[in-house]
Amino acid sequence: MHVIDYRGEDLVNAYRGEVTLGDQCIVRENQEAVFFRDGKAYDVLGPGRHTLTTLNIPLIYNAYKRFFEGRTPFTAEVVFVNTSKFTIKFGTKQMVMLKDMVPVGSFGTTFLQIEDPKLFVI
Repeated sequence: MHVIDYRGEDLVNAYRGEVTLGDQCIVRENQEAVFFRDGKAYDVLGPGRHTLTTLNIPLIYNAYKRFFEGRTPFTAEVVFVNTSKFTIKFGTKQMVMLKDMVPVGSFGTTFLQIEDPKLFVI
């Protein structure tokens, strides 16, 4: 049994490798895991410890079953998407002098949160 897991805080992190039915996929709070094969998104798992079976990754499993007669392991990409709210600060490093000799600058804060991980990564 293999464990597929990501503990970091990045917005997106991809695992590329062999996946076998019976492997464990650990999806942390504020994460969702999207299963890809050949550039197509198949299944999404929410937070929790998932034993990979034909029940929780049916789309990608059925694609393999049809083309490879159900043999495992199969190669897949598991993209972990962070669904936390990110705070992003922006601004100019220094004031910019306009033609009228008026200094202008800009700064602020914006927020980002991914609501649909599958849509975000495709």
